[in-house]
Amino acid sequence: MSHTPKGSMCAACTKANDNCSDLPFSDMRVIEKVKPGIKVVRCTHFESTAERCDDTPDMFGGEK
Repeated sequence: MSHTPKGSMCAACTKANDNCSDLPFSDMRVIEKVKPGIKVVRCTHFESTAERCDDTPDMFGGEK
């Protein structure tokens, strides 16, 4: 594999437990070249867990 998603993005993604190996990483924007032949990309399928939390109602009924 010559293109790999940025690991910190995967860790903070709502799809972190999904198998993303079939995503077109070679078509995504390269953000870093770590070794010859290995490119780190910004995943276009990333969905932030923080954004999802912001959209979730407060279970205790408090204000946001």
